[in-house]
Amino acid sequence: MLPEISNDLKAINGHVANMDPEMVGMHASVERIEDHMGELSAKIGELGLRMEAVEAAINRLEPHVADVNLAVRPFRRARARLPTRQSDDSVGGAAS
Repeated sequence: MLPEISNDLKAINGHVANMDPEMVGMHASVERIEDHMGELSAKIGELGLRMEAVEAAINRLEPHVADVNLAVRPFRRARARLPTRQSDDSVGGAAS
């Protein structure tokens, strides 16, 4: 029985030894991924700060955009009352 166990342990040991380079490569890949995730987290944090600045700028602009819309409204109404114009092709007489 002991020789069978010894042979099984040798086979397992050989298999594990063959896996070592692959495990080292996988470990290095995981470390690189962790580094990239750290960089990504930092960039996301920076993006959050930039988005706060964009939100503040939009909040400052909204009242001005509303003022422009109010100022333009009478012109839109007047334009809607004008007769519709023909397209440039039919007005100038398209070349036949």
